[in-house]
Amino acid sequence: QNDVPYSFCMCNPPFFKDKDDKLGTASRTGNRPIPLTQNTGNESETITDGGEVAFVKRIISDSLKLGTKIKWYTSMLGKKASVRSIKSELLRNKVPVVVSTEFSQGKTHRW
Repeated sequence: QNDVPYSFCMCNPPFFKDKDDKLGTASRTGNRPIPLTQNTGNESETITDGGEVAFVKRIISDSLKLGTKIKWYTSMLGKKASVRSIKSELLRNKVPVVVSTEFSQGKTHRW
């Protein structure tokens, strides 16, 4: 049993649920250009069951069990569609303070 309190938990979760999700074939339309950058992370760094939403939901679940042992949680999301799911989960669990923002660098956006 570790009773040491921590100030924060910072996470950049694996964004993808499988190899197809990582390639982006399902989320791309003819209107959206092919990315100019390469994803250099290996599978263990970029893919997790359920993708980033499931990963962050597990963190939310853990935070409810840990209570005040960790004061602040922060996670970056790679898909705009994930924001709504995570905010709904936080609301459903009555998390009292939720702050979000958008980071943009060139054509890359994170939430």
